[in-house]
Amino acid sequence: MTSKNYLYYFLIVCLCMGNVGLFTACSEDKQETWSRPEVLTEIDAFIKEGILLQSWEEKGASYLLSFENEKLLEFPTDQIREIRQDANQWSTIITLTNGQEYLIPTIGKSIDKFVKEIKLNPSGYNPLAAFIRMEVPAKGCFKIKVYAKEGAKASDLEHTFDFVDNYVQDVTVLGLYKNHTNRIDLTYMNKEGIERGHTTIEIQTPPLGIKRLPTHCILKMDAGKMEPGMTMIACPGESETDTSLPYMVDIDGEVRWVLDWEKSEELTHIGMQCGLHRLKNGNYVVGDFNNSQIVEVDLLGNIVHRVDIGSKGYGFHHEVYETERGTILVAANKQNAKLTNGNSRIMDHIIELNLESGGIVQEWDMATMMDTTRYGRVDQSIPGSEIYGQTASNWLHNNGVREFNGNILATARWQGVLLFTPKGELKWVIAPHNKWREEYRHNLLQPLDKNGQPITDIEVLEGRKSHPDFDWVWGVHCPVAMPNGQVLVFDNGYCRNNIARQNNDPLSYSRAVAYKIDEQNMTIQQMWSYGQERGLSCYSPATSSVQYLKQSGHILFCPSTGSYLQEGKAGGRVIEIDPKTNEVIFEMEVYPQSYIGFHRANRISLYPEGL
Repeated sequence: MTSKNYLYYFLIVCLCMGNVGLFTACSEDKQETWSRPEVLTEIDAFIKEGILLQSWEEKGASYLLSFENEKLLEFPTDQIREIRQDANQWSTIITLTNGQEYLIPTIGKSIDKFVKEIKLNPSGYNPLAAFIRMEVPAKGCFKIKVYAKEGAKASDLEHTFDFVDNYVQDVTVLGLYKNHTNRIDLTYMNKEGIERGHTTIEIQTPPLGIKRLPTHCILKMDAGKMEPGMTMIACPGESETDTSLPYMVDIDGEVRWVLDWEKSEELTHIGMQCGLHRLKNGNYVVGDFNNSQIVEVDLLGNIVHRVDIGSKGYGFHHEVYETERGTILVAANKQNAKLTNGNSRIMDHIIELNLESGGIVQEWDMATMMDTTRYGRVDQSIPGSEIYGQTASNWLHNNGVREFNGNILATARWQGVLLFTPKGELKWVIAPHNKWREEYRHNLLQPLDKNGQPITDIEVLEGRKSHPDFDWVWGVHCPVAMPNGQVLVFDNGYCRNNIARQNNDPLSYSRAVAYKIDEQNMTIQQMWSYGQERGLSCYSPATSSVQYLKQSGHILFCPSTGSYLQEGKAGGRVIEIDPKTNEVIFEMEVYPQSYIGFHRANRISLYPEGL
């Protein structure tokens, strides 16, 4: 009996057993009704739960059937004409006294025959992924292991999939090496994770051939201390108008996952800005600057939901982020938004979006919270400032958004870090105290030194100089709400202290910085920072990111644009730091195909939980 015929036969037998208590023989012979053996009801329940028979033996007047769940059932011998096991087909067939055959899925030999199809790059967008179609005799789950290359510092990749109620399962394989014969172990397990059998397959991948990919150089790596996972990089491609290219690298700097949408009709020339965010359901959400849409995609890059926000009067820029409620916060432009003088304004709205329905839940206009006339551009002499410098229309430049204690936390390149309520009421702003009108001064925070004493120097308060224990943020990006209640951000240092500095000025620096906010007393205290000591090697006048790493408590510090790399080149860095000691645990240089190395980088597991 072939595997496929066996599956069909098994389903027919199950249908025939639907009438508990009475059994009607499903044969071409004359039908007869007889008393159904009671033990079959218990076996039916085991089969439904995906529990396999392990062994059987004849003992006295019964056959003793031993199952995976350690249950032992007695089947009277006088109700059985014959019992036989087919280990190759993972089955035991009982011929009852009326001639009916009853099939029990049973632990067998090799699972090689369960492999029905292996397909590399099944979506057409992820050339380092594959799926393996398995046809199995009983419900179960699979564990895969993708072996690391010989000599690699990276560990073998392992993932255990959730138990599913399917006899046909598509096992998603991620983390393949390019241009390599990848060896994969595949283990078939029961609900308790106990192995039933395993096999090893090989998948040959071609070279990637993606010219937009950056190259990487690992400078330091302490694998034993690192936060586990891959580093996902939001690469813009060769330019901001190119097709963006999210990818993941391992600790050796090897690309192990990539989404290449150049052949996608819906995502050609996608401008994803700050990249992908993993949703609670395991998929990713991404915004598309070039096409004014918000898209949910799966691990292989297939579109699950797509919302055209352009038709709703909005454009996307920079950031999308999932709320606790499952809705999506979007940093948006609103079409036809005007300043009071009639000029257009950009990058100063946030919308809340329902991905499934495509509906707009809420809109926040930050011009109703902040001062649109607070303008103090000093960077006209810096090359490129006409593109990324402040203008009257780009007065705020919101570039990051998060939830924080039931409120909305946002970064604004020209106005600092702000927190506002769901009703749109401004609570506080992390920013120098200069140029604020009187009605906003109660939202400004009083800085404290390391001893908790107020800093009263007016030059520090207004940002004209830095204090040894404290500095404001300049050209800020990437707000992070830390578990301890502190706020972590990437302080780009652009025009720090309102001094226009060229990008090669040795006094320029960027940093990761964590602040403690006391909302009751409206104070701010700098608790930790890193980057000033690195100077131009970590200076990024734009883009960039930080991340709090939950398992290790480390910080991922990622200056992404124009940092000084080896051999006089410019690009980005990914640096993992232990904030208790400021020890660098991992450092990687990213050599881009353009001036921007990436928008953001973050450490992430290759597989989501619950897959």
